[in-house]
Amino acid sequence: MGNVQQSATNVASTVLDTIGDMINAAAGPYIPPSRVASPSERAILLELQGKLANKMRSENTADVDLLKRIWEVAIAPEIAELDGDKEFTLSSQYWRSYLGFQREEPLSDIRGGGRLAGEAILYFCKSQRGKEVFQRCLRRRRAAIEKGGSSTFNSYPLAPAIVNMVRSVGALFNICTVHGAGVDVAVAEGRLYGLLDRAGSVAFFDAVVEGMEIIDEQFEVVGGGYMAFPEVNKRSIEILTESLNRKMQL
Repeated sequence: MGNVQQSATNVASTVLDTIGDMINAAAGPYIPPSRVASPSERAILLELQGKLANKMRSENTADVDLLKRIWEVAIAPEIAELDGDKEFTLSSQYWRSYLGFQREEPLSDIRGGGRLAGEAILYFCKSQRGKEVFQRCLRRRRAAIEKGGSSTFNSYPLAPAIVNMVRSVGALFNICTVHGAGVDVAVAEGRLYGLLDRAGSVAFFDAVVEGMEIIDEQFEVVGGGYMAFPEVNKRSIEILTESLNRKMQL
């Protein structure tokens, strides 16, 4: 008799779970409630916001050291195989050909996201997920060159895309507007502050990496093409927002 009752209980539980899933699906994507940040969350937001506003400069030793670390992690291993060891330099064609900067001097692109963007690029290049995206971008570039075409239009500019993603994720976490303007984090309500409670500022950088993964996937879906990037970027932010919202539900 006990086994029958237990079986009936299990069936009832399964039915309720199924009904719950159906209700959630019908309700659409989960949207976390909006609230102001706690004191600990606000401290993290202010730290991120300060780095976003801190424009990197070639005269600043700490900023140059950050660029050197990016060079050592992302560029040096690649050029060593083809061109031998090349010492770090603030201006080089390799910043363009490997990381997709618009100019040979990377600071001009990074300034749009401040030191926060520089740290995000380094975090991206050091993470396994970021490395995989980086390698796919390199393969696209090399494939285009081998076919005698231009690598510029065969992929998207990786580093500027990361800088743009920093600002987009910054808007999601309410440290800036979508246009990069400052936000008063003491009163601004947000939906993702809980992620900072769990992982600190790492949650922000992980979101940037995830956003770049989505961009790369969407770029493949539409079949590539530099001109398609604005639409790819827009759709990617929508997907990232839904993903981060779901993480708040866990």
